[in-house]
Amino acid sequence: MGRASLITTAVVFLAIGVIISPETFGPKSTALSTYIKLAHLLGFSIAFGAALWVTFIGGIIMFNGFLWLSSSVENFFHW
Repeated sequence: MGRASLITTAVVFLAIGVIISPETFGPKSTALSTYIKLAHLLGFSIAFGAALWVTFIGGIIMFNGFLWLSSSVENFFHW
């Protein structure tokens, strides 16, 4: 299920990109420029997704686990 949802999400975002900017992927574009644009879009989306993950999901998880982690480290280093 995870792989199918990943592929579906990628296809949906590509379709949105084609709808928003049809001249980018239209018949007048060369094959090389289309691949470069797709690579740029993929790189940007990975960086943006990683930033959102770190900010919201990772930040919340770290905040919730910080008290437990700090008490564990304190007990370990205090003799």
